[in-house]
Amino acid sequence: MKEEKGRQLRRPYAKKTLMKQKGRNYRLQLNMPDEEYRAVEDFWFRERLPTRAAAVRELLRRGLIRAKERKFKLRDLPKTA
Repeated sequence: MKEEKGRQLRRPYAKKTLMKQKGRNYRLQLNMPDEEYRAVEDFWFRERLPTRAAAVRELLRRGLIRAKERKFKLRDLPKTA
């Protein structure tokens, strides 16, 4: 793979480096158990967010903030199915 500015590009044919793409949005595909899906749906409606994706982003943002505050490590989190 082609390296530019110390980071590897997944697509060596890409013209822009990752450093120049600050505003880029990334798409993630998630698989989760029904219980977690229902929890996301409940949060979405309770918080009156416009989309399910907005709910997932907000939950992720809150989780990252909390993890940073408490300095969680992956091994400290409860295991899911």
